Amino acid sequence: LMQFLIVATCAAMFKGGALNTDFDAFLRANSGSSLRYDAFTNAWGTYHKPTSDIGRRLAQPEDHLGRRLAASKWRKSMFQIAYYKEGGNLLEEQNLYAILKFEQKLQAGKSWSHFCSLEVAGVEVEEGSEETQQGSCSPGESFVNYVWPSYSNAEAAGVSVGPGERQQLHIDGKGSLRLPVQAVLTALQKQDDIHDRIARFFPEDFEVKEGVATPWTDTIQSRFLFSASYGDGGFFGKSSEANGALEEFQTTDLHAALTERDETLEELGIRVFYSSAQLGDADI
Repeated sequence: LMQFLIVATCAAMFKGGALNTDFDAFLRANSGSSLRYDAFTNAWGTYHKPTSDIGRRLAQPEDHLGRRLAASKWRKSMFQIAYYKEGGNLLEEQNLYAILKFEQKLQAGKSWSHFCSLEVAGVEVEEGSEETQQGSCSPGESFVNYVWPSYSNAEAAGVSVGPGERQQLHIDGKGSLRLPVQAVLTALQKQDDIHDRIARFFPEDFEVKEGVATPWTDTIQSRFLFSASYGDGGFFGKSSEANGALEEFQTTDLHAALTERDETLEELGIRVFYSSAQLGDADI
């Protein structure tokens, strides 16, 4: 991905897209079985490891970081957030940044942090480890995470950025430098992945085009997958307990957080829709 971003950044040319206001078409293209296809380890792996490793990782009792999975059974709960700006382009920097901050605010919530924790997922975390959250719900699967990635030095991964120096790209939305949107779109289009990220983030009529204008869309979607372990070695004793806890979280604390007023999104005219099995469909 990093190589694609560098090449695309240098060669990026921009062209606008056609106006789309059909939110139902967006949901049809990004719901149902495709949402449920995300397996527990897949949801992490597509953010950190090459696709070729996914099959092997699923067959092993460890996650991509080598930590032992203490539980073998999970209840998973997916919910989607879609953003819509009538007549406006959500790919403009101020709109994307407002979405990034809204999602980070949700993830910082106490209940979100708990149900998105590796502990609830039944993953043993080494003492002193800074990583405590499931990648599938923090940062989740969101276009803004690609636009603001963070970087870290890594000897075994990344690309050369200077004499003797290498960088690793983390798709987490925690970076301070914004990548060009066209470069990110080009990278996602060319990336060898188990998912078509363009189709999962954007409406079904969205196209990545080269030209002279800024890419355009009035609708963007993010999704977040929570996994709760149960059984021997699990956080919950029974499947029903895990499912009940996830349902209570989504219908109480998460619903309250989603419906809390966000002044920045309001000022920019960005409407927020959410959908899940527990919450149903709603416009907030």
